[in-house]
Amino acid sequence: MLRNFFNRHPLGSFYTLAVLIVIAVMAVAIPWMASDPSVAATLSGYLAFVEQRNTYGNVVEIFLYMVQVQPAAVMILIFAAAPMLAAMIASLVRGGLPLLKSLLSRFKPWREGVKWQQGIKVYGIFLLIYLAVSAYFLWLNNQAAGPFAFEKVYSSMGGAPLAVLATLIVGLFIDEGGTLEELGWRGYALPLMLDRIKSPMRATLILALMWWAWHLPREIPVLLGPLDLGGYLWNQFLFFVLCYALSVLITFMFNLTGGSVWAGILIHGGTNVWSKGLGGPLYGALGFDLRTAIVLAAAIAVIALTRGRLGLSKN
Repeated sequence: MLRNFFNRHPLGSFYTLAVLIVIAVMAVAIPWMASDPSVAATLSGYLAFVEQRNTYGNVVEIFLYMVQVQPAAVMILIFAAAPMLAAMIASLVRGGLPLLKSLLSRFKPWREGVKWQQGIKVYGIFLLIYLAVSAYFLWLNNQAAGPFAFEKVYSSMGGAPLAVLATLIVGLFIDEGGTLEELGWRGYALPLMLDRIKSPMRATLILALMWWAWHLPREIPVLLGPLDLGGYLWNQFLFFVLCYALSVLITFMFNLTGGSVWAGILIHGGTNVWSKGLGGPLYGALGFDLRTAIVLAAAIAVIALTRGRLGLSKN
């Protein structure tokens, strides 16, 4: 009966699982934080931990913080991994190990008739754009936020040209969002949606809405405290714009690679490196999130250049 339900509603069952996992995390976290001040300070403690280590937030730093300082940080990892866990559970329920293997095949860098030359070209262009924008972030830190801000950011990213380059490249693979979420969103959900909804723009919009809404349980502590409703709603709108723009770019690269989940991992992870590793001082200097502005401009360009096909073949 359960298998039949999951097969009749493959997307709904996956999404329900992903939401239930994060709700369960918050159901444990909120009373735990209320009863234990050290747990309540998990997030602020993690930020201080990262600052002390002169680095930026990623899955490695979360793990080290969990092991060395605060075991409750495991909740951050479980929350982020919810889409991946939901996708794996849904695949096992629907089709057992063969369907799980099919899901994991999305880790192939290019698939479904895409030749290795095209795959290398797609990833090469992505890497060049990513590194060029990263260099722009570093330059703008010096110009807009000042030499002190630049030195702080530059030091946290390695402090020397080759070290910064290595940090930027490794950062593509170790962001908690990209690394832990994307097997669910782009490995499981996106192929289903593109198969059922023939318009890639519509499929991408719906998935972006789902992706944005999935984050809402983390807002429960904010909603329980003093709240500037206008500011909160504006921030949620901007976050949805970011989710949609990122989804456009990921769908485009996903289609160009024949359905590889690396499109989501690299774009999600790389843009988070811009935000968390390179963009901190710039938000105060510019008054807006430069990452969101760049991603939105790129998404508009992709929509225009592909006429809404987002790299999807007409065949």
